[in-house]
Amino acid sequence: MPTENSIGALSWLRILLLLYVTGAVAVLLVEARSYLRMFRLLRRTPYERHDGCRLYLLDRDIPSFSWMHNILMSRSDYENLPAILAHEQAHVRCGHSWDLLFFGGLSILQWFNPLVWICQGELKLLHEYEADDAVLKQGIDGVQYQKLLIRKAIGETQFLQANGFNHAQLKL
Repeated sequence: MPTENSIGALSWLRILLLLYVTGAVAVLLVEARSYLRMFRLLRRTPYERHDGCRLYLLDRDIPSFSWMHNILMSRSDYENLPAILAHEQAHVRCGHSWDLLFFGGLSILQWFNPLVWICQGELKLLHEYEADDAVLKQGIDGVQYQKLLIRKAIGETQFLQANGFNHAQLKL
């Protein structure tokens, strides 16, 4: 016959299991939504072959990204900023999508572990450093590339009369 302590322990285990499964399902849904949005965008956009990749060009301003052997970017960036294409090609060559896929699965299983989220963020940062290094090794001017990164990060000047970070000269 079960004792009162064993019944209490069993209910706590059920609560913890329910909490774990709820968190895992929530993270899974967020990950799945992100992938579905990305795949929907890729499916709706025509592409051309470029150096072993599928290159998707949009006529609107969109942040560029790569996934596996797919690179999506705005047509304007493709025509005017070859460093962006080189950056995304570096992500493809380095296989960064596999790392992100692995950490996506790990974050579903270990959603409660802050180290997984910290490591995932640090890995993404490392990926960016690797891609930037590959771009610079292709002979692209480092100062101009830094200015491009900042311009893409903070956007173009929209309020000319206001003070802002993008009004200062870069001290490189």
